[in-house]
Amino acid sequence: MDFHCFIPVEIKTAIYRIVQEALTNICKYATATEVAITLATTPDEIQVIVRDNGKGFDLNQTTTSFGLQGMRERTATLGGNLQIITSPGKGCQIMVQFPCKLHSPTMDDTPL
Repeated sequence: MDFHCFIPVEIKTAIYRIVQEALTNICKYATATEVAITLATTPDEIQVIVRDNGKGFDLNQTTTSFGLQGMRERTATLGGNLQIITSPGKGCQIMVQFPCKLHSPTMDDTPL
């Protein structure tokens, strides 16, 4: 029997909003020519990575951005971990991890 990572609707919504905000920021500020979105699950977590090849930024000077702050708050509220890796001229990578639970699928379950 297969086991799937059960992802509550709150985490699915947070992932959607975080990716949406990341893409909005990339379009507005990054001047990127490439964007990659990766979604992976393990028995313990779901991980989303949004990476671009844009101009990057100094994370220490951009701490009050409402978009970044919203990502942090959404992630923390749901027990996740958010990491932003960026520097001027080096693009940006946003990595979010949320815990998930294993369960045996039923007829009503739809895997992510």
